[in-house]
Amino acid sequence: MSVAMNRIRNLYYLKSFGYEFVSKELKFQSIQSNFANLKATISRCELCALSKKREKPLIESEFKPAKVMIIGSFASKDESKSGILLADKQGEMLLSTLKSTLALEKSEIYMSYIYKCFCGSKNDALARQQCLPYLWREFELIKPRVLLVLGEDSFENLGFDDFKRLRGELFTHKNAWIMPTFSLEFIIKNPSFESEFINDLNKIKGLL
Repeated sequence: MSVAMNRIRNLYYLKSFGYEFVSKELKFQSIQSNFANLKATISRCELCALSKKREKPLIESEFKPAKVMIIGSFASKDESKSGILLADKQGEMLLSTLKSTLALEKSEIYMSYIYKCFCGSKNDALARQQCLPYLWREFELIKPRVLLVLGEDSFENLGFDDFKRLRGELFTHKNAWIMPTFSLEFIIKNPSFESEFINDLNKIKGLL
């Protein structure tokens, strides 16, 4: 019996047990559609007061599978106005560091903010409660290998604690590796910690 016939027979055998098969292309299109629906839902969201001042929803412009998903809490005014994430000096610094340290291009990372509307740099408990399900839905669609969490605020806003002890340590959560590290705002204000930030990034190199 030919290899092709063997494969067909095995597929029918698995199908008899209830398995379903779809092409990778169809699956990718389905994920893209779900991502587009999520983005549309966020752009229409009116569950908290932050939505009243929303210029653009703070979510990537399109779906892209990525090994690294980066999570921050507060987007900049430039990002809010343009709707383009990492479109500011901190974003440029982060992208440059990721490229030089991990050889990652912008197309290979997925950026996300806990707050999907601009809120300055002040936590809002009600907004956070409404936004977190959106973020975790992004995570489910992207399926990253590593979650790089920038800053103590972001770490605590995700429901974790003890940032000072866990910063720079890898642990698993929801089928991904979590790496809490400093925010870019902190690094800019405290440049002496940049080498520690680079060391944290180097710890995820082997996971990519």
